[in-house]
Amino acid sequence: MKKSITIIVVVAILALAVYAVLRTAGLDDSSVENGGLNQNAPVNSIEVRGVVTVVDLEQAMFDGPYVIMVRGSDGVEEIIAVPSMGIMLCAARDAIVDVSTIKEGMTVEARGSMTSRGDIVPCESSSHYLRIIQ
Repeated sequence: MKKSITIIVVVAILALAVYAVLRTAGLDDSSVENGGLNQNAPVNSIEVRGVVTVVDLEQAMFDGPYVIMVRGSDGVEEIIAVPSMGIMLCAARDAIVDVSTIKEGMTVEARGSMTSRGDIVPCESSSHYLRIIQ
C-alpha cells in the first residue's frame, strides 16, 4: 500500500514539473494568449477594423480562444483571438463584447497585442477592446 502511495506522489510531482517547464517555455505568447497574465509588461497595440468573415467558437470548448476573422477595407484578413479560459484575468474584459453576439457580416473593431503567429489578442492592456460597429 505504501508503495502505491509513493508511486502516485512521485507521478504527481513529475506531472507538475513537466507542466511548469512547458508553461515557462511558452511565456512569450502564452501571457497574451491566456488572458494577459503579465499585465505589467509593455504592450505594443495594433488596431483592426473590418467585416467579420468567420466566427469560430469551437476552440473555446477546449480552453482555446474564440477566433474571429475580419477582412479590412484593404482586403487584408486579420484574426482576433479572444481568450476564453483567461478572460477573467484580461485587463480589457469590460471592453470586450460578448463574442457569441458577433455574427458573420457584422463590422467590428479591435485593439490588441499581436502574437508571434499574427493573431490580435485584445487583452493585455486596459486600452484594448473588441466592439461591434454595425
